[in-house]
Amino acid sequence: MDVDLLRPGTVPISKDTIMWFEFLLDPNILDSHLQKTKPDPSPTELISKFLTISADISVGKDILVLEPDSELEDKTKPSRRSQGLKILALKIAAFLKWDLETLELKLPFSIQWMLLQDLLHLVHEEVESTDLGKAPDHVLFAVSLYHRWALRAVFNNALHSKLRNGAGLEMQDDRFNRIEQEADQSVRILMDINRLLLGPQMVVPSSQTFVPLVEDGQNEKTPNWTLGTNIPSSEFFTMVLMDLATYLFYREDYTLALEYFEKSKREFEKWNGNTAALEGYCKTDMATIEGYITACQAPVMSSGLSLTDRFMISVNNHYEGILAILAEDNLKREVPVSMRESLELDIAAAISSGGFTATRDLIFQIQSLNTVYKRAADLPCLYDYCEKLVAARRGVEIFAWALKATLTDSRPDEREQLSLFVVELLENVDAGVQLELIGHEIVRQLSKDQPVLQSNIKAPVTQLFVPPDFNNIQLKNGELENQLINSNEPLHIKEIIIKLVEANAIRPVWQIENKWELGTPLHAIVLSIPSEMMQHYLYVLLGKAKYLDSLGRFEVARRLLVAAESEVTHHGGMMKLAQLIAWEILLVECHHLHAEWPNKTPGCTTVVSRCQDILQPSDMMVLPRVEVVETAAVTLLNLGDWETLVNQASDKRLVLCDLSASLAQACQDIVKYKGNKKISRGAWDLIVPVFVYGSSSGLGKRGLVHEAHQPLLQPVLRLCGQLRDWTVLSAAISLLARLHNILRDETTLELVCEHTALWPSVVSSTNSYNIQLVSEHLWQLVNSALEYYPKNISLHKLLGDYYYVGEHYSAAVKQYLLAAVIATDSFSRPLTKAVMEDYVYKRMIKCLSQLHCHTQAGVLCQFLEEVDYNTAFKSFTESVCHDCMDTYYDCIWDVNILEYLIYLQNKKGNKDRAKKAIDMIGLLELNANNNEEIKREAANKRKIRFMQALVRQYVL
Repeated sequence: MDVDLLRPGTVPISKDTIMWFEFLLDPNILDSHLQKTKPDPSPTELISKFLTISADISVGKDILVLEPDSELEDKTKPSRRSQGLKILALKIAAFLKWDLETLELKLPFSIQWMLLQDLLHLVHEEVESTDLGKAPDHVLFAVSLYHRWALRAVFNNALHSKLRNGAGLEMQDDRFNRIEQEADQSVRILMDINRLLLGPQMVVPSSQTFVPLVEDGQNEKTPNWTLGTNIPSSEFFTMVLMDLATYLFYREDYTLALEYFEKSKREFEKWNGNTAALEGYCKTDMATIEGYITACQAPVMSSGLSLTDRFMISVNNHYEGILAILAEDNLKREVPVSMRESLELDIAAAISSGGFTATRDLIFQIQSLNTVYKRAADLPCLYDYCEKLVAARRGVEIFAWALKATLTDSRPDEREQLSLFVVELLENVDAGVQLELIGHEIVRQLSKDQPVLQSNIKAPVTQLFVPPDFNNIQLKNGELENQLINSNEPLHIKEIIIKLVEANAIRPVWQIENKWELGTPLHAIVLSIPSEMMQHYLYVLLGKAKYLDSLGRFEVARRLLVAAESEVTHHGGMMKLAQLIAWEILLVECHHLHAEWPNKTPGCTTVVSRCQDILQPSDMMVLPRVEVVETAAVTLLNLGDWETLVNQASDKRLVLCDLSASLAQACQDIVKYKGNKKISRGAWDLIVPVFVYGSSSGLGKRGLVHEAHQPLLQPVLRLCGQLRDWTVLSAAISLLARLHNILRDETTLELVCEHTALWPSVVSSTNSYNIQLVSEHLWQLVNSALEYYPKNISLHKLLGDYYYVGEHYSAAVKQYLLAAVIATDSFSRPLTKAVMEDYVYKRMIKCLSQLHCHTQAGVLCQFLEEVDYNTAFKSFTESVCHDCMDTYYDCIWDVNILEYLIYLQNKKGNKDRAKKAIDMIGLLELNANNNEEIKREAANKRKIRFMQALVRQYVL
């Protein structure tokens, strides 16, 4: 019976089944598989599978375009397995005769891109440059194949966009955008290839070219380009010309497209009928080529209709053939100007809104035709065409095309108008664009009657290098300012400022570097210092310190602040400023303490007392900044000085201090009552209202908090981001987990963590709370706690519960397994019920079942205190299973489960699996008469083996 070779986990699997990795081990299997009448899986399915599982493929890496004379960048060499899979994929593509139509139809865009990139990388392992004139056949074929595919991708995407009302293909990513931007480069390269002189035959890589990797890997040569297939060079040129001409036809460049279609026809006639013995690589036929030629030559629509009628029909048909109609109307003048202007605005609006997909040049082509039409008829133009000409990608080329479509010898007055228009453009563009315009014959013809033209055109002047004047005062001052910005040494900074002051060249320091900012009180006091030198010096020190503190360079910031404090103390009479600087030093030390947590930082022993001084009510000459006070409160909270926070006078203006005091009270209760008594509701009453939906504004449940509680949201977020102490973190996490459980109100989906039972069990009007906001902040807080306590078992289990509730089953299993790894020191100790409770195993079983890993779920049922035979037996009978199935039989120690497996596999006719279960149950260590110690040892050994297998799959 047929078996899906791409999914080894599907059943039934017999001993004759071929796994995907067996294609790597035995190269002959792939050849024999492809020779089947209807291979299952198909060749394109195998390509997709091989490239998807290749571990070294990076989807976001840069596209290799292979432009002539380009140098290759060093690429990281892929692993041997990845290289082998890529070669197998290319071997299959060669078997398909490199049929781009088949690959585009049956492979996703990303897989097509990977396949062609792999071919290009293999080609470039053999050569050092891509000089097409000297390139061997296989390099020429690979480069042409890539650029043919790139052009086909662009016009296929545009075609599907029209059919799907602008939806486009599912390829709008960075790779496709890059290909679309470089379409002109692909056209140029294919044109260069078309001009090459090749021999009568050309070697194309075949399936024998790509030699699969072997196990020993000695002296192997892959690919072997000498094993290709000979095809007529004219057949190769036919393929290149057809794809190039089709793209030009899509771009509505019918004249050039007709030229290449006719060349393609001549090349087709050379080889067609002479290679009957071979299955041709070129899939086109004469009827297709002649059809394109007829389409290029024939009028776009019936000549019996007026231009205005054809114009309206084109608008209704997604602007099909609109450029040809406008070009014709530039001579006949039948379509009203207002309709042409409306067309231009409509297409511009449709493209900007995404409702219409077109070439990048379409809107500028229409603007060029309309502008030339108006200037020829002496009508006003409503925008600056010169600006659009310079900004356009192919501006000069399109402008010359519009002139050719409009110019006629029968209207000398219009020729004069266009001549003046050309002169006007030349006077308003730079020298480079002038020369490019003069390079077109049509522009030179119009300039013959304008003698002023030649005098206005100036060749670009090459500026000679003039060495700088190092004695220039401005240059010296600029160098000093640059040193001032880069220096972090107080003495050096002081010397620089003295030099600038003596030279009377210093400007306000906030103009030298806009990143140097001071708080409101500091800024006012520093600027009031009468000494100019002292004012600049202190401003630079304090501004630099604040900026470096934001960058995490705390030691340097503290050194600058200490220097500033010493300078102020030395001069005297500035006690307020000295006090403010001392508080800034404390702020930096608190930030340093939080950043280095749990490691101790210099000066941390005095931080507590100084933070206490800030929070104690006293008659201060100047009040500290709010940020300093709030940071001091959070620091005391993290350092365990909860008594000071609880006893401080509550300042309702400082919300974060109030929150810190409430959490401190909760932590005191947790420590005092050992988790056996309800704790203070202060933190609950402050934090819970933050998550209420907006009601008074009438916005409903859009995630906005109530206006009365909105000011609390940012302080809560800032506080959660600064928590470090484990007791404080556990209190905050348990509060949010409790609120989450109350709002979800599902017993089977509760988050389990310490201290949740200590918080209130109900809230009023649960529907008025934003559970999504609660969930997001809980996730952020738990991940923040894991940064400082990565080996905390309860945090990993809580995060597993979070993912379980959110139906992220694979992530949940990973977190549960991490908790088990940490608790058992990488399974060097047995798993106990104290470490992994039954509820964890039950949730893991549910996750594995949802992932269709039913064998793993069945084996895990043994880990429960009371083995869940119903779930285990149901899991083993599932028909769709995505795990290793009978590979896990040696992890089963429960005799009842093994007996059921023997019965089940015999019933299904899977003799090999039944035999394996019989071998397992026959082991002496699983004998029912063994004593408890032997049974326990056998169970522990199998538990560890199974858990290690899960860790390799879900964690590593």
